Amino acid sequence: MKGYILCIRILYTLAGLLGILFFPSWIIFIVASVGFFLFPRYIEGIILCIIMDGLYSFPGSIPHPGIYSVTSIIIFIIVFYLRKKLTWYTSS
Repeated sequence: MKGYILCIRILYTLAGLLGILFFPSWIIFIVASVGFFLFPRYIEGIILCIIMDGLYSFPGSIPHPGIYSVTSIIIFIIVFYLRKKLTWYTSS
């Protein structure tokens, strides 16, 4: 089961990397945010947002340069502490 989750995580990250090229930045931000909830310690989501900011942000742009990276780090920290408080039910 652990190998299956790892495979899904890798495919999810690859889809996010390809999505950076083809989709608007706010869709990739949502994909990364959902990844924070689905996978424990999903650092790849922060990396996706840093890449996205590096490719598409420039001084004076809207939204502010670096906003996706900063927001993804904040969401990661919130989800990290929230996951400890939530009960996840899995089917047996």
